[in-house]
Amino acid sequence: MIRLPLFIKRFISRFKGKRHVARLQAEPASTPCSLDASSSGKQRWRAARAALDAIEAARAKLVEPTQLHYEGAKAHLEDIEEEHGEPLTFCESCSDPIFEGEPYHRGSDVDLCEACAPTYGDLAQSPASFRDRYGEPERIAA
Repeated sequence: MIRLPLFIKRFISRFKGKRHVARLQAEPASTPCSLDASSSGKQRWRAARAALDAIEAARAKLVEPTQLHYEGAKAHLEDIEEEHGEPLTFCESCSDPIFEGEPYHRGSDVDLCEACAPTYGDLAQSPASFRDRYGEPERIAA
């Protein structure tokens, strides 16, 4: 049984919940893991390294079933990027990629795709919601 150090237990419980900590404690490790203050630095390092190796092994088991799908999806994305080039940027609103040659709005601090970009009609309808880079309301020049 692995005795996980307290800082690792806190880290795992913060992100995964206590039942996952209990499952990790039940998995065997090559070296017992204890980090009491009376141990030497080398012993503490070995124990921490063993705990980390056990966690990495558990993570590898979780990733294994989806690895082929991940590699296929990554290869498909690379094919698209070879065909169209890498995206110049991404829309801040919908996260769609913006490729070279596509129309988009380049604001002072955000990039928006054509579908998400505001129009002059939007600005005329609600001018208070549009701000310049200094936080002042935008003005419409007729």
